Amino acid sequence: MLGHQTVFSTGTDEHGMKIQQAAAAEGLTPLELCDRTSTRFRELFDLCDIGYTDFVRTTEERHKAVARAVWTKLASEQLIYLGNYAGWYSVPDETFVPEAQTVAGVRKRDGAPCKLSLESGHELEWVEQPNYKFKLPLFKEKLLQWLDSQPATVAPQNRLAWTVQEVGQMKATSDADDLSVSRLTQYLQWGIPTPNDPSHVMYVWLDALTNYLTVSQVPVHKLSEVKKTGAKPEFPALDGQVFSAWPADYHIIGKDILKFHAIYWPAFLLGAGLAPPKRVIAHGHWTVNGQKMSKSKGNGVDPFDRVAVHGVDAVRYFLFRDSQLDSDCDYSDTRVTDLFNGELAAAFGNLLSRVFARALLQPANQPSATLSSSPSSAQTADDLAAWAFVPSKLDGTAWTRSDAIQVLPPIAQELHDKLNQLPSLVHEAYTDAQFARGITAVLFSIQCCNRAFTIVEPWTLAKTIREGALKNEPVNETALTQLRAMLYLTLETLRIASLCLLPVLPRSMTAALNHLSIPADQRLAQHIFSSPLVSGTLLPAAGGSVVVFPSTRRANPVTTGAAATQSGKPAKTKQKKQKDSSS
Repeated sequence: MLGHQTVFSTGTDEHGMKIQQAAAAEGLTPLELCDRTSTRFRELFDLCDIGYTDFVRTTEERHKAVARAVWTKLASEQLIYLGNYAGWYSVPDETFVPEAQTVAGVRKRDGAPCKLSLESGHELEWVEQPNYKFKLPLFKEKLLQWLDSQPATVAPQNRLAWTVQEVGQMKATSDADDLSVSRLTQYLQWGIPTPNDPSHVMYVWLDALTNYLTVSQVPVHKLSEVKKTGAKPEFPALDGQVFSAWPADYHIIGKDILKFHAIYWPAFLLGAGLAPPKRVIAHGHWTVNGQKMSKSKGNGVDPFDRVAVHGVDAVRYFLFRDSQLDSDCDYSDTRVTDLFNGELAAAFGNLLSRVFARALLQPANQPSATLSSSPSSAQTADDLAAWAFVPSKLDGTAWTRSDAIQVLPPIAQELHDKLNQLPSLVHEAYTDAQFARGITAVLFSIQCCNRAFTIVEPWTLAKTIREGALKNEPVNETALTQLRAMLYLTLETLRIASLCLLPVLPRSMTAALNHLSIPADQRLAQHIFSSPLVSGTLLPAAGGSVVVFPSTRRANPVTTGAAATQSGKPAKTKQKKQKDSSS
C-alpha cells in the first residue's frame, strides 16, 4: 500500500522433539507429517487471502544452509562451546525452564507428581546431557541498548517491560544463563546436524529463527533500489550468502514466543555480526469464554469451518476489529456476525448501495461533456438514465471536496475534516499494528457520511429535478448542485475508506473500488489525496444492485465465546430503516 518493495514471509517450523514424537505416534516419518501440516497451512492462508511473498519450510535445503552459516559464524567467534546441561525441559515449548519458573503439578497420563512450566503449564522432564551452549549473557548490554533504541522496539509496552526485566536479570559474568543450543542425536534425530559435530543437532529455536534470514535472500538484481539506480550497496552476508532484505522491519509473533524473538534471536544476530530486527510486535491469544483453547477442553475453533460459515471477510474483519495487542481476546460466532452486519453491511455496504441507487440516476445528472462516452445506442433520456458518471459542477468543471462542502449543510464540513485526517490516523494505527484503532477511524467517517446523506436527502433532490423536467420547468440549479455535490462527496468518502480498508479486506475492498471505477494503478496510499475521483468517469454499477456485504443471519455457533473487548463504537446490530427511496 505504501509502494515499497515488500518481503512478507510465513511458513512452518518443522524440526524438534515435538514433531519427532507426534510423527511416531501416527506411524509417519517426520517429513510426512510436516508435508501434510505445511500443506494445510498453505491452504488456510490462500483461503483467507493472506498474500505472503514467501512460504519457507525449515526442512528446505536453502534454509539448512543459512542455519549452518549462522552456527559456523557463532562458533568461529568463540560464542558456542561444548558443556553439560541439566535442567527441566518442556517438549511442547522446546525449551529448558529455570527452576524458579516451575510449579508442582500432576502428569495427565497417570496422575503422578511432576513439574509444570509456570509460563505455559506444560509438563516438564528432567534432562541431563552434554550440549553445545551459546554465551547469551555476553549480550546483556547490547540487548538493553537495542531495546532502548526506539520507543517501541518491542510492542506493546507491557511486553517491552517484560523483555527488559528478563534481560536485566542476566548475570553477565556467569555461565549460569548460557543457552543450550544443541541436542544429542541419540535423543533427537529430527533436526539439522551441527556443522562441527554430527553427534548433535541444532536446538530447534536456533534453527527456526534463522528462517527470517533465509527469506531475506532476495536476488539483488530484483531489488527496486538496484533497478532504479543501478547501484549495488553493501548487504549483510554470511559465508557468501547475501541477506539483501535484512534487517526486518517487523516480526509479528504470539506472546508465547516473545523470549525467543526478543532475547535469543537478537543475541544470535549480534553474535553473527548482523543487525537485530527493527521491531517485534507480540500479540495476545484468542480464547473461548475466557479460556485458553485446548484439545482436552474441546473448545478449539477450526478456521476452515468458521470461514465456511461466515465467509472470509467476516472472519478477517472480526479478527482485525476485535484484536488487542496487550491482552487476550475472546472468539465469538455471534460477535463475528454482529460486526459484519452492524458495521460492514449496515454502514459501508448501505452507503455504497445508497449512492448507486437507481432513484438518483437522472439524465440531468450527466455532465454533457461525457455523454458521448456512453454507448452509441444510449441516445434517449430513458437510455441515459441507466448510466451514471462521477458528477461535475453545472458548468462542467470538476468537483473537489472543498467545493462540495460549500453548498452542503455543516455536517459536510465535519465529514471533510474527518477525511483529511483519516489517512494519517490509519497509517499511524497500522504502523503500530493497532488495526482496531485504524478501522474505527474509517467507520467514523463512513457513519458521518451516512448521516450527511440522510440530512441532504439526495433522493428528494432527484425527485424534485425529475418532476420539474416532466413539467418542462427550468432546471432547479440549487437542487441539482446539491445533488451532485452530495454524490461526489459520498463517492470520495467510499474511495478513501476503501483504500484505507484494502489491507484488512482485500477481497471486498477490491470489489468496492471496482464499482467506483478506480484504476488498478491508483490504489496505493499515495493516491488517497493525489488521485481523487475524476468527473465524467463512467460508473457502470450505478442504478444496479450493488451488494458488497450481504447481511447474514447468526450462525449456530460451534463455540459460544463471550463478546470481545471492543475498540471505539460498539456495533449496532439493530438498524433503524431510513425512509428514503435510495436505501
